[in-house]
Amino acid sequence: MSKDYSPKAFIVVGCLFLCMTIFMFVVGFMANSAPPAQTYNLIALTIMSFSMSYLYPQFKQNDERMKLIRYKGLTYSFFALVVYYIVLSGIIQFNIVSLSAMEVLNILAALMISTVFISMVILAKRN
Repeated sequence: MSKDYSPKAFIVVGCLFLCMTIFMFVVGFMANSAPPAQTYNLIALTIMSFSMSYLYPQFKQNDERMKLIRYKGLTYSFFALVVYYIVLSGIIQFNIVSLSAMEVLNILAALMISTVFISMVILAKRN
């Protein structure tokens, strides 16, 4: 017995992640510091949830068009990851911003998740 999830479920989950993200930003603001490093991943999960609510009806079809969108989305995301790596390396090398290793990993993970799903949404709208 398989359940068929609707885009509404992704919207609900996205709203929950959005509430948690806002809470983390408020906590960071009240502590007069940067938000905790996990906040970046919550933002990425929020973007992923809302993107999946848009992409779900199209992914459900699993046709050639969606396979092409997935392939192109991951290809574009790979090149974006290389650019992110170069930019973060430059920021760390020239001490523009002091970042810990955990912050860099969380930022890279959040950027990668966001880039994959945003590129898929853009490609789905364009095709």
